[in-house]
Amino acid sequence: MATSMLPTQRSKVNKTLRVLVIAFVSYGLTGVSPWAFFYIGAGTPGTEPRAAVERTRDPFFDGPKFLKVLYETGFMDVGGTSLVRGLRALEEETNTKIRHGPKGDWFPHDGKRKKVITFAGEAEDILAAYARLSSTDMTEITTTFLVPNSAARVLIGTNGENITKMKETTSANIYIQNVPKLTESKLIVAGSPQSAMDVAEWIMSVLPAFEQDVRDNLGGGYLARNADKPAKIYVMLADKKQVGWIIGKGGSTLAKLKEEYFLDIEVDSKMNILKLEGAIGDVHTAHEYINSAFIRLSEDAAGGGNP
Repeated sequence: MATSMLPTQRSKVNKTLRVLVIAFVSYGLTGVSPWAFFYIGAGTPGTEPRAAVERTRDPFFDGPKFLKVLYETGFMDVGGTSLVRGLRALEEETNTKIRHGPKGDWFPHDGKRKKVITFAGEAEDILAAYARLSSTDMTEITTTFLVPNSAARVLIGTNGENITKMKETTSANIYIQNVPKLTESKLIVAGSPQSAMDVAEWIMSVLPAFEQDVRDNLGGGYLARNADKPAKIYVMLADKKQVGWIIGKGGSTLAKLKEEYFLDIEVDSKMNILKLEGAIGDVHTAHEYINSAFIRLSEDAAGGGNP
């Protein structure tokens, strides 16, 4: 992808730096090739964590227990309403405090980017909220928790004895992965929904010994500071097949993309042009997903199904 930077302009009103980025890319069924793609906004978000937010006077930071979980937005049971409204209702229902990543922020170290959801409250209330938000009909799921690196070492135990015992107790596959540049690790559970619940309870039983490390990781986000700035993308699609995939049957894929990435999305089916508009982190993440989806389509010999 070729990228050219236009001259930087300084606003006399707010003296903030705004950057206009014009890039050129196209999604061809044989791969990605240079074509017309216009990216207008504050630049591409990086992967450095944001500074911790101000914690004073916010009851969320009173805990006393905390649990951080990664979610794909389409796999959160928010009762058929928006994410924000659903989480607020869940707070009232379970007597917890729940925070999701800042606007435009996604966890960038987990394949398909996910939202970080943090629960605060008493352990039993957090488990109730977690169970409600994670409600599913599937018998086997994969769940990713975030824990401080210091706690990860204790969860593993000497020669792996603690994590091995938990594997045997839950009959689940449990492993821990370090995350570059972060002071947190991913604790991944592949098993039944109940096994994920048991691991969540186990994590909360260990974390109090690392209270300061837990609180140090509560604030801020995981992308660059400009992830919440407005941005707009225009993408020229390769053909009507890509237009059809973006729209989906009865507009289902388009509606899903809007909901999962919190974007205003429009498709010009005559000109084969896709517009994504919203927070730059959301636009960037949706663009990455669509790009990877079309690459998978190009690699699919049959080419008939959704990626």
